Amino acid sequence: MTRSGHRDYFYALEGIRGIAALLVAARHMIPAFRPVTSPSSYLAVDIFFLLSGFVLAASYEQRLQSGYLTARSFFALRLARIYPLYMVGTLFGFFVFVFREEISPPSLSQALTLAVLFLPNPDPATNLYPLNPPAWSLLSELVMSFIYGVFLCRARNAFVWATAAVSGAAFTWATVAHGRADIGFQQDLLWAGMARIGLSFSVGVLVYRHLNDLRALIGPLGDKATIAIFGAVVLALAAPVSQTSPLSMPYAMLMIFIVFPAIMIASVNASPTGRLQDTSIWLGRLSFPLYAVHAPVFMGIEGLTHRITGVEIGAYAPWAGPVVLAAAVWIALLVERHFDRPLRTVLKTWLSKKSYAS
Repeated sequence: MTRSGHRDYFYALEGIRGIAALLVAARHMIPAFRPVTSPSSYLAVDIFFLLSGFVLAASYEQRLQSGYLTARSFFALRLARIYPLYMVGTLFGFFVFVFREEISPPSLSQALTLAVLFLPNPDPATNLYPLNPPAWSLLSELVMSFIYGVFLCRARNAFVWATAAVSGAAFTWATVAHGRADIGFQQDLLWAGMARIGLSFSVGVLVYRHLNDLRALIGPLGDKATIAIFGAVVLALAAPVSQTSPLSMPYAMLMIFIVFPAIMIASVNASPTGRLQDTSIWLGRLSFPLYAVHAPVFMGIEGLTHRITGVEIGAYAPWAGPVVLAAAVWIALLVERHFDRPLRTVLKTWLSKKSYAS
């Protein structure tokens, strides 16, 4: 819902979400793409956080503020959106590790138990979510959704600005202290991941709250502008700025604090048509399923390649990269069509009966 009260569909934002998902998936498949890399693609997570703040505010803020939707029901809706696909990717990862025989059964059972409960792995020698490594950001999404539903949705703009400022300061400090902006997924930096989402999510909420003013200021944008926006996202995430470069942290701060919000502001004014609109919708549908399953799919293909050929998948790089990415996209689309879409319909119907305050 927009501030004026009518339902709107932000096609360009859907396209951005899908492009970011494709680039972050390619990042996690680097062994299959080398020497072709996209060292800045970790910043796709910050785009996801920014979009989440805007989209959740656009979809739910008025209902939460009026009391028509309770905070508890809102969180249930968010959990129903995130958890099923998260578990699909996690179970895929579990069976991949069973196939690869790389983790002993007790440790594997412990990892699965923690994953079912959405709890991070406490072992500092492993990923927070070894069965599905990108899931750390989904945990951050759930925590931020809870914070938003409980009080941020009703907070004055000044408080949301303060949340963004404090989160931004904490994230910047962590970045400087640890010498990198790609943080939040490490055992000792989970708090920094929360600061990271607190910044971008809050900015997304503020963009929604000023949506009408921004639209009046910028005016409508068509297909050419939409293509330029998509191109800007690709360039930003594919920029060859290595994390060992002295430009890495300044570049990340520039993207997160200025460029990505500017891109989103332009995107909410963009109205693609025809095939570009269809492509944007397709990218939006692909984005979350791909994000949820791409890492375990790659781990599975990597293990299968080694078992069949006796060599690592990197031996076939960079030609293996597009093939593996295409396989992950195909599997994600199957999951979206035959699992995610039907389940969302059922859950939406069921939760709609329980989601509103009497």
